[in-house]
Amino acid sequence: MKKPALFALLVLMPFTAQADIFRCEVNGKTAFQDFPCASGNSETVDTSNLTIISAPPPSTRTQQPSRSVTPQPRQRSYSSSSSNYQTTTQRRNAEVQARARGIVIPGMSENQAISVLGRPARISSYTYNGALCRRLYWDGSRPFQNGRHTVVICNGEVSSYSGH
Repeated sequence: MKKPALFALLVLMPFTAQADIFRCEVNGKTAFQDFPCASGNSETVDTSNLTIISAPPPSTRTQQPSRSVTPQPRQRSYSSSSSNYQTTTQRRNAEVQARARGIVIPGMSENQAISVLGRPARISSYTYNGALCRRLYWDGSRPFQNGRHTVVICNGEVSSYSGH
């Protein structure tokens, strides 16, 4: 009983399915989509006069000469230039990981360094290549500080860190 009903259903179904396509104007640009526009100003596109062009068979496609590219190994280094990070996300992830480990990495701000290590025991200022730099010292005498730390901050960001 199930097979004849399934056969009848398949015979009555159209061989090609057709969906509505809507044309929308979004910020002055035309967009075509399979659902009505969010603004409510949808216009249904007449698909009966579309020309369908099939792709050529794989053998007639032009072959691109293959180039061999040797991938360069990525080096992870923390330098004072924030442009060395590939993306802002990678920079943020590195900062979060450093905070979790209780260390400071180049590129962090002075406030971030203090939030990781606590209030420094001593601060000295000096000029280096025309830039005002500050050296922050932690000697381990304050509560919750482990060991000695030194952070050099030039142009508002950490340029070097050493910790014991």
